[in-house]
Amino acid sequence: GHTRIAMLLPGPAEIQFSAARLTGYRRALSVYGIPSDESLVADGGLLEDVAEAAMGRLLELPNAPTAVFAGNDTQAIGAIRAARKRGLAIPADLAVIGFDDTAAAHQSVPPLTTMRYPDYRIALEGARMLIRTILRPEIVPESIVIPAELVIRESCGVRATSRLLPAPTAAG
Repeated sequence: GHTRIAMLLPGPAEIQFSAARLTGYRRALSVYGIPSDESLVADGGLLEDVAEAAMGRLLELPNAPTAVFAGNDTQAIGAIRAARKRGLAIPADLAVIGFDDTAAAHQSVPPLTTMRYPDYRIALEGARMLIRTILRPEIVPESIVIPAELVIRESCGVRATSRLLPAPTAAG
């Protein structure tokens, strides 16, 4: 039911993984008919303090967000800290989702909803691509998409057994 969903980028939008997460954020808003509002997008940096400051600015907007997708779990922890400093409860006043499924996601209060990706498989595919490029430099590098998994915990306000909206399809 959220329509004011902020995005904390994990660095400048020119960086590939920041750009990819921003594209996914915008696409999800579009798929679900939520208007995109660029005032809800902020560079959260890579440090908790930077994310906390960025989230603080977002929470000071006249029409503040009720949810935030942080580009990494460290940012999500900073967002939670910013919300608490303003007397907001997680997830009642601000739903928070991170990315990476780090140890901090398990230890945060409340436990952080996050995106988990198979880092072993990513490393394996990266090594294969590197070896292939070294052995056969004439081969054009390929792009491999490895899906992430949504790990639902308490910070988003949705129970893991709840029925979620269907995920956007590749065509949608």
